[in-house]
Amino acid sequence: MINAAISHLANQLNQFLKRSFGLTEDIVTVSNIVEPDGSIAPHVNNKLVMLLTNIERDTVPFRKPSNNASGNERSPISAPSLYLNLYVMVAANFSGNSYPEALKLISNTISFFSTAAGIRSAQHAGSRSAHRKIDAGYGDSEDSGFE
Repeated sequence: MINAAISHLANQLNQFLKRSFGLTEDIVTVSNIVEPDGSIAPHVNNKLVMLLTNIERDTVPFRKPSNNASGNERSPISAPSLYLNLYVMVAANFSGNSYPEALKLISNTISFFSTAAGIRSAQHAGSRSAHRKIDAGYGDSEDSGFE
C-alpha cells in the first residue's frame, strides 16, 4: 500500500511538472538517492527523487460517525483501522549548469503540494481507480519481492 501511495504521488507530480515545463520524459523517480555501498544510484541523475523518510502512526485520524447511534442494534466487530502519516522527501539530484533548473523544479514541487490543486484535479480526472488500488494495497506483495 505504501508503494502504491508514493508511486501515485510521484506520477501526479510528474504530470504536473510535465505540463508546467513542457517535458516529455518523467522527471520524478521513486528511489533511494544513495545505494547501500555509498555510491549514487545511477538512475537518479538529473531527476527529482521522491523517497520515504519516516512513517508515524496517526493517533487522531478522521473517523466516520457510527451507523449504530442508538446502541441497541448489533453490529459486526472489526479490527480498528490503522492510520499512518507518511513523510516523503523530494530531493533534486542535479549538478553543474543544471542546478538552476533543479531549483525551478523544487519551487514548482512546493507549489504542487502547497496548493494541492494537482492532487485534487487528478481525483476528478479519473484517478479514483488509483485510490481504490492504494486502499486495496495494490502492488505491495506482488512488486516488492517480500512475502
